[in-house]
Amino acid sequence: ELLDAERREIARLLNDLAIMIQNRREVLPKALRTLGQIDLICAKAQYAYQFDFTCPKMTERGGLRLHQARHPLLLDQAHQQEVQGLPPEQRHPVVPIDVRLGVDFDILLVTGSNTGGKTVALKTTALLAIMAQSGMHLPVGRGSELPVFRHVLLDVGDEQSLEQSLSTFGGHIRRVRNILRKADRYSLVLLDELGSGTDPDEGGAIGQAVLDELRRIGCLGMISTHLGILKVYAINHDRVDNASVEFDTRTLRPTYHLRIGEPGESHAITVAAAMGLPRHVIASARKHFGRKGRDFRRAIRATRDSRRESEAALTKAHAARMESETVQEQYVDKMAELQQLQRHFESWLASLAEFKPGDEIRVPSLNKVGQLVRVQFNKQIAVVDVDALQVEVPLSELIPDLGQGAVRQEIASLREQILRQARQAESIRAEAERQHAEYQRSLTHQRNRQRQFEQWLAELGRARVGQTVTIGRDPGRAKLLELNLPAGRAKVETRAGTIELPVQELFPQIGPFARRRKPTEPGRRARQQGTKGAKGAKAVKAEQKDRPIPRRSRDGAAAEANREAVLKTPPGGMLYVVPFHRQARLIRFNQDRNEAIVQAGAFEMQIPVADIEPVKDGK
Repeated sequence: ELLDAERREIARLLNDLAIMIQNRREVLPKALRTLGQIDLICAKAQYAYQFDFTCPKMTERGGLRLHQARHPLLLDQAHQQEVQGLPPEQRHPVVPIDVRLGVDFDILLVTGSNTGGKTVALKTTALLAIMAQSGMHLPVGRGSELPVFRHVLLDVGDEQSLEQSLSTFGGHIRRVRNILRKADRYSLVLLDELGSGTDPDEGGAIGQAVLDELRRIGCLGMISTHLGILKVYAINHDRVDNASVEFDTRTLRPTYHLRIGEPGESHAITVAAAMGLPRHVIASARKHFGRKGRDFRRAIRATRDSRRESEAALTKAHAARMESETVQEQYVDKMAELQQLQRHFESWLASLAEFKPGDEIRVPSLNKVGQLVRVQFNKQIAVVDVDALQVEVPLSELIPDLGQGAVRQEIASLREQILRQARQAESIRAEAERQHAEYQRSLTHQRNRQRQFEQWLAELGRARVGQTVTIGRDPGRAKLLELNLPAGRAKVETRAGTIELPVQELFPQIGPFARRRKPTEPGRRARQQGTKGAKGAKAVKAEQKDRPIPRRSRDGAAAEANREAVLKTPPGGMLYVVPFHRQARLIRFNQDRNEAIVQAGAFEMQIPVADIEPVKDGK
């Protein structure tokens, strides 16, 4: 009987609950959705608080700037290692990266060694962009900002499909095709290992075409690759830049730092040498690496120093701006605190006006409590009866100490600090702009040199046997008899006879960094001859147009003594290049070819040792 009563009571309660739910069937789903939103907001706040996230600045249309960005999953992994009590040497610290797009370039090509962090950099950028548009705080430093993207399009990973008969390359191309169809100028595109999975030459051609399409669309993009031709693409095209993940060749481990403006290297030969591959194999590998790879490295070194200085100046300018904004925020907080004290003081004045004779009031200077007799606002005093004695007390003595004086001093100090930091920030910003302009000039010089080299290749490709060509030695012109491009040699006929010379001496380019100087105006002797009627200045200039730089003799005691003195110069020392009339810094000697590789400004040159003199006492 008791069990029946219990079952009847349960059925009644369930029936009442069902009726209540039925009567509130329209309200309960809304309450459930609201509860879910509150729970989501609380989870976001707790997540941001636990890992010290910051709120980035969101812009409708602008550039992407991420300072000290970290991947949330890597942060959680580091936190778990700390909770587990692992010693510091066994933990994996999270290395922050700085990324920017849409500021001075729109597309960033990330290169470097395998497992160096290229894919992590792409995933971090994509994830943080999506988190920001989901209303979440980000694991980034202050000053970070992101635009609102219409699409975030990402191709990362290898998705082979046996059922659809798709290879690695096929799956990659299919995803790239879908991304190009959907991308617009308000999209963020991230492609991992562009052009991989097929022949490097054809993959490089496809990669360049994809980059051309992304530039035409006008979107922001971040692309990782190993192809050297795409690194050159960033040098030769506007609004495209290189970046690299650092690799420590001493420890043979990546450092995971992202360096903008510097294309990376795979370091395969260096790693192979360090792991014990035979020396003759390494030497053969360096030989097979080819002139193109060495020329590319030389081109990168030509602009590396100026770019590093530019990036360092930008980082310093950002730090100064953040410090200035911190002081300004402190100033705003102190002003708010002063306004709060002002309101307290006004409230005290209002209460003082409500005092009536006979009210008790404390006199701080006497440390006694008396009765108020009267308040004389015109004299700023109050008459107080203390122990049957009337005392005139200044109203300023009755004002409570709210700390206004200290706050005003802090505000004055912050004002001076803000002005000082504003001047410093302006100076640093101007220096950053100067460094960036210097890098742009170096890049322009490098592009001009590349065009000059391509022009030489085009002239060499059009050369035919029997054609009159210009050569880099006297008399300046000769008839081409034989051209052996695989061997890099050519045979020409001059007035003095038949000579064999390297193809580099065919079609010598003019300019300050070519094998011969740009022709100049005739000198004093030529002008004197023109005055005597032998030849005019124009005739002399026309004759000298194709004349190469006169080389000094390599034979004789004086030349040998000079050579010995030059060879004593250590790498990094200064030498004087006679044909160019300028000093240059020694990089190394190539004694097999009797040449020196020197650096003048941002460029490297190969100069015969006979055309170089040592610099003594700066002269």
